[in-house]
Amino acid sequence: MKPLALLGAHRQAASSMSLAYPERRFAFLSDQAIVDGWDLPNVEIRFSEPGPDSATATAQEAVTLCPRWLGAEALERWSISSVFQRLEANGFRHLLPVRSEAGAKGVWQVKGDRFHRPDAPEWGEARALSDIGDPHGCGLVFQPRLQVTAHHQVVGRRTARGTALGVMWVHAERFFRDDVIQAAQTVRNPFIEEGSLSALEVLGYEGFFTFNWIDTPQGALLSSFRPVPRAGLRTLREHGADLLLDPAGTAIAGAGGCFVAQPHYASYTRLEP
Repeated sequence: MKPLALLGAHRQAASSMSLAYPERRFAFLSDQAIVDGWDLPNVEIRFSEPGPDSATATAQEAVTLCPRWLGAEALERWSISSVFQRLEANGFRHLLPVRSEAGAKGVWQVKGDRFHRPDAPEWGEARALSDIGDPHGCGLVFQPRLQVTAHHQVVGRRTARGTALGVMWVHAERFFRDDVIQAAQTVRNPFIEEGSLSALEVLGYEGFFTFNWIDTPQGALLSSFRPVPRAGLRTLREHGADLLLDPAGTAIAGAGGCFVAQPHYASYTRLEP
């Protein structure tokens, strides 16, 4: 059996998925210099660039972990600005506003629109953000920076048969070449669960996904959507949300699952074309 290809395997979700499913074989495909997972027995790592033939030479099935592998049309369709525009047009209220430029007043934060910016988050008044460039081509969007009391991440998969997801309360997140979750735990939050399921229905989305929700004085707000999974997949599987098992109905991970990560590079070898 050919391995399951993970496209854009420099993302944290690659090692998370291979650890969550030790009985399966995975092919990590990436064009980045550093990829975790060289020490995992069920993993092979290969150089590959985004494109229509990325997975076919290596595996019959593939999971995209970095949106750059989706292609230009899908990148635009599932960008934060496009997703939020469609949600707002369909009456979805709980959105952190997204703008193409920072407003004249207040403090704003910068995000990658089509995929994650490989830099630490930046925020400030419009004048301080005016010279921020976009060397990676991810597109820039601006959101008001609010007081945040908690950050929840919803990771899951939706198919024609159902949805499996888990809500993780993120305790610690770091920003290296990637945004890395270092500590989180699964919780049950009906408002966020129902809001995420409702958003998926409005969007007509099928596939792996990640929603970011923040608790603010204005209530819980959806701050971003990505058409890829994030980390914590073993914790989700152990607590009832198996993302590689085609879900029937709705499966939501139970509360109390803890996830802790320690980024490191074991047996590092540079990838070559």
